[in-house]
Amino acid sequence: MIAGGIMKVSDGTNQLQINPDGSLTVRVSDGTDTLAVNSDGSINVNVLSDPSNPVLEALTATVAAGATVNLDTATVGAGTKKLRQVVVSSSVPIKARIGIYDGTTFTSKIVMFVPANNYGIWNTPHPNYLTYNFDGTNDVWRVEITNMDNTPLNVADVYATVLYES
Repeated sequence: MIAGGIMKVSDGTNQLQINPDGSLTVRVSDGTDTLAVNSDGSINVNVLSDPSNPVLEALTATVAAGATVNLDTATVGAGTKKLRQVVVSSSVPIKARIGIYDGTTFTSKIVMFVPANNYGIWNTPHPNYLTYNFDGTNDVWRVEITNMDNTPLNVADVYATVLYES
């Protein structure tokens, strides 16, 4: 305790102050914005809904050393769709580009590099982060995987699991 009955706890960089009544004064911030507390002490919460019509597709292919393969979901149908998560893996190091293929053009939105015998997970930072208004003809979510191992005999199976709202 120090003068005034206020206790201060520090890790040498940050300090936590415990008031005489046992309460804490805490500021929650992302460095830009600070969480606002209403006059009655409550906070406003934006509840995110569960995905509507979630679809999970497991995709696999074999890819030669240094080559690239496309893993496409089934045609997703017309309407605005939201990509929620992609998991990629392989026994060799891979580069995975994730995006939208409209039947003509592939538009890459995310790139991941994954080491050999491992997996990489991309989760949307926000439910509306990666949305696309599909026209329902040839539109698919695409995971383009490149085998980064240039050893000629290192043909590998590659895997992708795609979770999206339909």
